[in-house]
Order: sequence, then C-alpha cells, then structure tokens
Amino acid sequence: MIPPKSDEPGQGRGGAKRQTQTRRLKAAAELAALAAAAGKIADVYTHAAARAAALLGADGTSVRIQDETTGQLVLCASAGPLAPRAKRSIAPGEGLSGRAFAASKAAATHRLSPLAAEWPDLPADGPRAGMAVPLRVGTHVTGTLAAVGRRGVRFSTDDLAVLDLFGRVIGAALGRVTALTAAQRRAERLETLHEVALTLAQAHDPSAVLRLIVTRARALFEGESAAVRLWDRERRALVLAASDGGSVEPPLEALRPGEGAAGRAFATDRPLIVDDYAAWPGALPSSPSPGPRSVLAVPLRLRAQRLGVIVVTTSRLRAFHDEDAQLLALFAQQAAMAFTQARAVAEERAAAEYARRLAVLHALVAEVVQQTDEQQVLERAVQAASQLLNVEAARLWLLDPATDELVVRVAHGDERLPPVFRIPRTACVQMDEAMHTGAAVAVDDYPALSGAAPDLVAAGVTSSLASPLLAGGERLGALFVYALRRREWSAEDRHLLEILAHYAAEALVSARRLVAARLAAQLDAALRLAREAAHRVNNPLTIATGHVDLLLHVGTLGPRERAMAEKAMEGLVAAAEAVRDLQHIARGAEGQDVGQGKGPGSPQ
Repeated sequence: MIPPKSDEPGQGRGGAKRQTQTRRLKAAAELAALAAAAGKIADVYTHAAARAAALLGADGTSVRIQDETTGQLVLCASAGPLAPRAKRSIAPGEGLSGRAFAASKAAATHRLSPLAAEWPDLPADGPRAGMAVPLRVGTHVTGTLAAVGRRGVRFSTDDLAVLDLFGRVIGAALGRVTALTAAQRRAERLETLHEVALTLAQAHDPSAVLRLIVTRARALFEGESAAVRLWDRERRALVLAASDGGSVEPPLEALRPGEGAAGRAFATDRPLIVDDYAAWPGALPSSPSPGPRSVLAVPLRLRAQRLGVIVVTTSRLRAFHDEDAQLLALFAQQAAMAFTQARAVAEERAAAEYARRLAVLHALVAEVVQQTDEQQVLERAVQAASQLLNVEAARLWLLDPATDELVVRVAHGDERLPPVFRIPRTACVQMDEAMHTGAAVAVDDYPALSGAAPDLVAAGVTSSLASPLLAGGERLGALFVYALRRREWSAEDRHLLEILAHYAAEALVSARRLVAARLAAQLDAALRLAREAAHRVNNPLTIATGHVDLLLHVGTLGPRERAMAEKAMEGLVAAAEAVRDLQHIARGAEGQDVGQGKGPGSPQ
C-alpha cells in the first residue's frame, strides 16, 4: 500500500508538503510547455521520461506505448541510473505497467516481482517502490508512464496523484503531437500523391505507367510489395500486369472476381483491408514464403469502368487504416486516368504505325505483282518480307509435290543457311502447320520448339514466322522469315506477312500462267507455219512427182538419165513423207486447246 503521507523531512509536514506539491506542479507545467513545443512524438517520450525522473526523484522511469500490430507494450524512452536497458516488450496485464494499462488506472507496488517484468536486470536488493499510470490520448489508453525507486524509498499517494496528473498532461501533449504528426504526414502524402500524379500524366507508355504505379504505391504506403491486376474481358479474370517487390498476393497470373483480396476488392468495388492474411477466410495459398501478411486492395476504375485492382502487401503484421484506404483510392483514381490516357495514346500510335506499315506493304505488293518472271516474283517477295518485318533473313520455300519436300528457291539476308537446300515437309513443324491451317505461325523461341528442324536450329534461327503460299486451295510452299535474336511476334506481324504471302502466291501463279501462255502462243505459231508450208509444198510436190514418174515409165531415158530420175524420185518421196508428217501434227494439234498452260503448282 502507498502511505497516505509523505516521509520527506522539512519545516513542518504541511509546509513541506505544500512546497513539494508546488515544485511538482511547476515541473509539470514546465514539462507540459516542453511537450507542447515538441514537434515529434519521440521528443514527447524523451521529455516525459526525463522530467518524470526529476519530478519524483525517481531512480528510473520508462515510457511504454502499445504497438497496434502486436498489441505489446514497447519501450519508447527511459531515464535515470536504473532506467531499463533491455528493449523487452510486455503484454497488457504483465508487470506493473501492464496492470496499469489493462486496468486503465494508476498502480503501485513495493514488491520486486511486479517490477521484474519491466526491469529484468534489477538486483535482488534493488528497487522496491514502483508506480505506473496510463497515458491517454483522448479516451484511448495508448501506453504507460512508470517510475521506480531504490530500497527505502516509498512513494506516497501524493506522488502517485502527481504522476497521474503528469501522465494526463503527457497524454494531452501526445494527442496534440499525434494529430500534428498525422496532419503533416497526410500533407506530405498528399504532396507526394500530387507529384506522382504529375509524373504519371507525363508517361505515355502503358507499361511504364504500370511500373510507376506499383513502385510509387509501394513507397507511398511503405509496403514490401505492390501489384496491379487488370481486368481481361476475354479471359474473365484479373491478370497480373505489373508488380514490385515480393509477397505478391498470390503469385498467380490470373484471378477470378472474388478470389483473394484483389478479387474481393474488384468484385465488391470497395477498398479492402486484411490485417492478418494468413488467418483471413478468403486467403489463397502463397508461394514463395513468406507470403503476404497484411493487405490493402482498392479497385482501379475510371468513372463507371472497372479497370482492375491495386494491391499493397507486407510480409509482417501491420495495421492499415481507413485513411490509407482512402489515400490509395485517390491514388488509384490518378493511376486509372494516367493509364487510360497512356493506353489511348499507345493505341493511337499503334494505329498510325499499322497504317504506315500497310502503306509500305501496299508498295511492296505492287512491286511483287508487277513481276512477270517466276524467279523475279520469288526474289522480290523475299526482299519485301525482310523489309516489312525488319528481320535479318528470309527464305521462300516451294513444295515439290513429287517428293513432298520443301525446297529453298530464294534466300535473302543471313548466309548461315545454304542458298539452296531441301528438307522433308514434315521436318519443319512450323511451316507444315502453316500450310495445313492456311495461317501464319509464329515461334518466339525456335530452338525450344518441339519438332524444330535441326538445320534451322544449327543455322542460328532464334525466332521465326512462317506464312503459307496458297493459291486456289493448292499449297505452293511457305514464306519464312526469322531473327537471330529472340523476338516476340505480334498479331500485326502475322497479319502483314499473311497478306504479303497471299499476293506473292497469286503473283507466282500469274507468272507461271504467263509463261505457259507464251509457250502455247509459240506452239500455235509453229503449227500455223507447218500447215501453210505443207499446203504450199504439197501441190508442186505432187506435180513434180507425177512428171518424174511419167519419165521413168516412158522408157526413152538412157541409163544415165534414168539414174538421175530415180534419184529425184527418192527425194520427192521423202519430201512427200515430211509433208504428210507436218499435216498429221497440224491435224492432231487442232483437237487440243493450245492456249491452256500447266497447273499453278507445276514447275516450268
């Protein structure tokens, strides 16, 4: 028990008591002024410990504040020769300070055991007297102020009352400094948020905006990680678009609405705070360890359009407040505007670039289709493909129907592949698939492709794109472009190559038909010449043959003249046979369409 009266000597008990109380009240007023002038909470704690020791003549004082995350009373400041040195935290109800905190009223003792929890290094013959009072900010108890004295020192009820009054003064100062600190922190965060908004507004690349969002969100809320998940309409899922740091919740590429903290915030369209994720019923398995412990998630939206979710996580327990959720929601509004603007700019630039590439494609196609020679068509198509897609090399392969092999007809660019060689059609899975599906097939990592052609791998093909050459449903071959470094082919790349390959195939067929038409015209001219020659020669030849035959039968020729006539008859008979052959060829060709050429897939 605390004795009702002070044991201090003086000029009469009443006068000494009044002097002591006056001195203590002055010290309390001085401390209140110092605390009011302090700009940091740590300064209030330090002043409280030091002035309490001087005020009470105590040998040791301590200030403990409850940690919002763990609930423990943490040592924040101490003073005096017997000030506690160990930074051991105590639980509410443990030791003298724990009892004062739990009961929310002053507590005192003259026994060693209640003090051992706070002063574990005290010797057995050490202090016996101790007092502790709660520190209140408003009506909320945030911590304790405790004092200890050596053996023989006995704190009075007046000491306890003054310490309690002192604690109230410090509590008021803590409330003022806490409010001031919170206001300053809020102003600093709002200023930081404004700077972030300006930075985001200046970024025009959607990927860069997403990276800025996660890095700034992580720094702004002192998280260990931050992530942005965007809503994918086709997949009906929240897809991980950007992250910074570890402990992402969870490390899955896609989440359904309602799954995890991110899915729950998106589905409810409201901010979500999870203090202890491991104990939360909606938690998802996390890997790698450690997973998220405290999570703050807010929807990312622009007006009525939900774009996704921003998530900030820590791997330790931390109390996120409503103010944090409100600030992150404000940040999410700025981020949504910046991302939407950047995406619109990127789409506009992409559309302009696509229009430019289409114009280039139109010019290249015009050059290809103007060629009348098959080899020229092939060469120009390969050059156009290399130029259009900005690749190191391109090849044009034609299918040999007789052997079912792909034969390189034209090579452009890289010389690692032989200019002319052939492989079985099934040996190149990519080109075989392109010819069967009738669509371009892209491979970003060719050496990792199952069924990749060994010759192409050995030649250094890293990324490749193949489009079929189709004409009238017939497979002519494939247009093949490749890069010697890893490249991700876009849907636009595939579409452009398909267009080029289509016109190249049509130009190839036209060139073959033109060659066939030329050959047919030449044949027709030769047949007409044969018919005319046979007609002109036949009549004179018949007359000459009749005259010679008549001379041979008259019998008036001498031996020498008869030999000459017989010789002439032999020549006439041979000439007549030649004329009959020409007439036979001409009559046979008349029953055929000499203007019909060979099929489009046939070689010249």
